[in-house]
Amino acid sequence: MAASVYTPPAPEPLVRPIAQMRRVAASPVYTGDIWQTIVFDTTDIDTRTGVAADKSKYMIPEYGTYAIEAIIHIGNAPNPVFYGARLLKNGLVVMGSTSLVQGVKTSNSRLAVPTKRILTVCDVGDTIQLQGYTEVNWQTYQTADGTAATLTVERVL
Repeated sequence: MAASVYTPPAPEPLVRPIAQMRRVAASPVYTGDIWQTIVFDTTDIDTRTGVAADKSKYMIPEYGTYAIEAIIHIGNAPNPVFYGARLLKNGLVVMGSTSLVQGVKTSNSRLAVPTKRILTVCDVGDTIQLQGYTEVNWQTYQTADGTAATLTVERVL
C-alpha cells in the first residue's frame, strides 16, 4: 500500500480593507477661507465596515500601509480664487496630500481638485478624512454621473 501525501487546503484569500465613499447630494454652502470636512452620503464599497456612521471619515480596521486619494468638484465661486483639497489622518494634515489650484472663471467657476495619492502606515482606529477649501463661500457641484466628491482608501501592504 502506497503512503498518502497530505495536502493542506489553500488558505483563504485576504480581504483587504477597501472603501470608496462619495458625496452625490448637493452640499451646503461652506464658509470661505476655512478648510471644511466633506461628509459623504454614498458608500460604494466598504469591505471591512470602516466607514463611520456619520460618513465624515473612514476608520482603519487593521494595521497596514494604505493608499489614499480623493477628489472634490468645487463650484459656485468667483474668479480668481484658490481651490483646495487635502487629506487628514487622525485630524492632522497628511504631508504631501494637499492640492491648491487657481480657478479660471468661465460662466461659473467649476473645478475638479484631486488630492495627491499618498501611502501612509495606519494603525487600528486611525481615521481618514477629506477637506475642501476656497477663499470665498462655496459648495460642491455634481458631475454628469452625479458625483460631487470621492474618497478612496485601500490597504496595499
